[in-house]
Amino acid sequence: MEYKALITGSNSEMMDAFFKHMHQIETMTTSNRYGDVARHIKYFSPDIFVYCIYHETKEDYSKIVPIKHLLSKHKLPFVVVGSEEDCAEFERIAANITDFMIQDLSETDAIQKKLSTFLEEWREKEGLNKPEEPPVQPAEPEQPGQIPVMQPEQMPYIQPVPAGQMPYMQPMPPQPQPVPVAPHVPPVTQSVKTPAPPAKKPAADAGKPDKETAKKTPPVPRRKRKRRTVGRGRILVIDDNPLMLKVIKEHLHEEYDLATATSGQVALRFLQRRQVDLILLDYEMPDEDGPAVLKKLRANDKTMDVPVVFLTGISDRKKIQKALMLQPDGYLLKPIDHEKLISTIKQYID
Repeated sequence: MEYKALITGSNSEMMDAFFKHMHQIETMTTSNRYGDVARHIKYFSPDIFVYCIYHETKEDYSKIVPIKHLLSKHKLPFVVVGSEEDCAEFERIAANITDFMIQDLSETDAIQKKLSTFLEEWREKEGLNKPEEPPVQPAEPEQPGQIPVMQPEQMPYIQPVPAGQMPYMQPMPPQPQPVPVAPHVPPVTQSVKTPAPPAKKPAADAGKPDKETAKKTPPVPRRKRKRRTVGRGRILVIDDNPLMLKVIKEHLHEEYDLATATSGQVALRFLQRRQVDLILLDYEMPDEDGPAVLKKLRANDKTMDVPVVFLTGISDRKKIQKALMLQPDGYLLKPIDHEKLISTIKQYID
């Protein structure tokens, strides 16, 4: 069975081997840029993504992390091919993101066989191997003077006609029935209760909506705040994970000016000197968590109006509701989806 492989990396010799010697694998190259990989996945529809590494830099590895999230979204396995030394360095910097790793580069036939075997097992585990449809049997030739017999699935569909109605004719309107005359009965006088006027609210509660009305009234959507900076827009990312900061930088550096902070204290000192248009705030941090930082931001005159969006790996519904009770301007689930991140930011930065 032939597969499609989307490949990238610095090992040009191995990438050439995919084209020249691995005839069971249709190959297309791409770069390590998120946008290029996304477009090639859309138009090439690969079965596997192969990263051919050779003395990659830390910057190269930081770019591959958001690509891994993109591959997971499309249920594409991520395979690394390289020397034992390069593979060990890759595992040290970007651990636990590969689905399969090949370190023996001596024979291309062996690499092709390993990839095919792994991909078959992967597709079986993910339920992507669909059973083949049985071949269609050719119809037997008709004999002279024989009327062909149609199978039920070959018969044309006929719209059923409701009972009492002729096909292609409008039903006749029902004829009015004579109304029977009821015997005269003297009217019975009943007292009509006039509904009591609504109770007036105390002066202290004047202007407040009723509880029932408040329940039915949807919350007013937040409006875009006035830009605080000039140019592309500045975003402050607060997260104690350096790798997550690199991922978000890779997503946003082409469109926005970014500043990063690994704690709330560092962020607050930065905000005393500089202005930003949006804050992306990690919900869970060791020393001072996101809710505590948000309270300080809202209590500070310089930052009380800056939009704040939580970044959280929590998927529990109750915990998310608890986070929303703090009234942030939004929240994004980790791992960060590129398109969702961009669309959320554009709600607050023109």
